[in-house]
Amino acid sequence: MGLPIVQLIEARQRDAIAGAVFKGTVEGKPLVGFPKHWRKILADTPLADFTRHVLRHSFASIANDLGFTESTIAVLFGHAQGTITSRYIHSVDMALIIAANTRTMAETG
Repeated sequence: MGLPIVQLIEARQRDAIAGAVFKGTVEGKPLVGFPKHWRKILADTPLADFTRHVLRHSFASIANDLGFTESTIAVLFGHAQGTITSRYIHSVDMALIIAANTRTMAETG
């Protein structure tokens, strides 16, 4: 996961209500119907192909790289067994991330 998705989520959190990243359509309520909303906010952006699933895998992998244990990540995901969580964790190649961020920044000017 590169900087563009982090920046998008951080920008949305500044406007969030009650800890929700995405406001609901009803005042004071969190969002329901997240998949449809996700596609709408990323449409016509370089991130249009990102899915919630990709974001979940990225979160697990980055948490692992930061030194969180698999059991801690499992709790954050709500998994009863860590064996399920291990499928979400992928090693991150820092050179690949730097290259992705450099390419994205070069394309956006």
